[in-house]
Amino acid sequence: MKLKWKVDPPPTGRYRSFATRNWPSADFEDGRPAAWLSANLEYAPSLRGNIVPAELVIRIQVTDYSQRNIGFEWKTLTKRANTLSEAKAIVLEFFTKYPEFSQNKERETIFEDKS
Repeated sequence: MKLKWKVDPPPTGRYRSFATRNWPSADFEDGRPAAWLSANLEYAPSLRGNIVPAELVIRIQVTDYSQRNIGFEWKTLTKRANTLSEAKAIVLEFFTKYPEFSQNKERETIFEDKS
């Protein structure tokens, strides 16, 4: 399983000093969201290899197939990271240990016509 990590572009425009940059997020190969990182400070590319002054919170996308409207929610992992590379390793370890969270189930197989 391969995850594609992406970073928001830097703020541009007239009021860029008021805009904040989001932390990196990961998508599965098919474009579905997989994970999202956050911290109490704004993301800066210079923090990429260094220890982050605040702990990185890791959220995993969990799809809910039990309801009629299929959607997903973000579940926060209890494990925290101090660097981006450590956070990426934790996300990969999670999806390796729990492959059911990375599977893409088809909508048609979930809702069968009961008439």
